[in-house]
Amino acid sequence: GGAGGSSDMAASDFAAGDRVKFWSSSHRLWVETWIKRVNRGSDGELISYDLTAKANVELWNVRHDSTPYNAPGPRIETRARHTAPQ
Repeated sequence: GGAGGSSDMAASDFAAGDRVKFWSSSHRLWVETWIKRVNRGSDGELISYDLTAKANVELWNVRHDSTPYNAPGPRIETRARHTAPQ
């Protein structure tokens, strides 16, 4: 059974060996890379990913491989998050 949740902006649970894209702040675009390791806390909660391009990458910085290179970068200011009315 799968959990019903919409997380189109957040990274889904990737596994080691998955091809993904991560946001390169230096290049200012999404760079193709692979998951080397999934880092979880003692409670099993997903913390970060070790990628072939960079270690200890935060979840919001990793996207599905289908993300275009020139897609907008992740918003780091996620503290004040408000949802617009539909």
